[in-house]
Formats: sequence, structure tokens, C-alpha cells
Amino acid sequence: MLTFQRGSASLGIALSISATLGAIVFVLMLANPLAAYRDAIAIKSTLSLIETQANLSYRKKVMLSRCVTDNAPMTIQRLINEKRIPTDVNSGLHTFETRFTSININGWTRPNYLEIRVTFADSAALEAIASHLNPTIYQPLTLVFLTPIQIDVTDNLSHFDKKTGCLQ
Repeated sequence: MLTFQRGSASLGIALSISATLGAIVFVLMLANPLAAYRDAIAIKSTLSLIETQANLSYRKKVMLSRCVTDNAPMTIQRLINEKRIPTDVNSGLHTFETRFTSININGWTRPNYLEIRVTFADSAALEAIASHLNPTIYQPLTLVFLTPIQIDVTDNLSHFDKKTGCLQ
């Protein structure tokens, strides 16, 4: 007598459908955190680019003017105009702003910190990405990153006028 196992094909189909659905649910659960991590890496890369290019722009200005005072404000537009960063840097769900904070020394000023602000369109986008970044200041919808500006004039100190902040 022949014996057949009834339902084995149905069981195989049910198991494969269950495994496929489980894999899809697992991938969907990882999609948002991975997207947030990818966005955080893109923001870190842009922050690094802005920081590097702002420092280079300032150092070039110091070399040309021979003064540590930078009269032109440091902005994203200045970096774009100098072709140091891409023109579409603010085309995403967040915008970048930058400026120098200055210190006053004997009547002349010099940049002390580079401040980069990343402003998000909504708080959900900020909350998803904020755990992957290390801002100096955390504000609603904005992360602020401060980087010290290092200027060393000690090798030319004998030619440095401490009253004007310029090399003679």
C-alpha cells in the first residue's frame, strides 16, 4: 500500500512565506536607523569639509593681508564663492551656517572659534541623527559645533605689532 504525506507541500510553502515575511520585517526595522546613520555620516563629512575650508580661507586671508584680523565675515556663501565647498551644500533636509566668534585683544579682534550650525527642518529628523553626532551645543532644531581657530605668530613675534594684530 502506498502512503502519502498530506500537506507537506503546503507546510513548505508556509515556511518559506514566513521566512520571507520575517526577513522583510527585519530589513524594514533596520531601514530607518541605517538611513539616520547614513545621514549622520554625510553631515559629519560636510562639517569636516566646511571646517577645513574655512580654516584654509582664513589662513589665506592672513597670508595676503598679514593681519590676523579677518574683516570679511565667514559664511557658507563666502566658501561657495571661493569655490571651496559645493554650491548644493544646503540642498538637503538640513542647512549649514558658519561664522567666526572673535576675541578682542587690545582693540583688535581675531577669530577664536569657528561656529557651524546645522538646522533641521523638523525635530524628528534632528532626533534621528543627533545620537550619531557630538555637537557642542544642542538647541531645538539646531546643532552647533565649535572648533578653535589656531593662529601661531610666535615665530614672527618680533615683527608682530600687538596694537594692530598685523605683521610689520
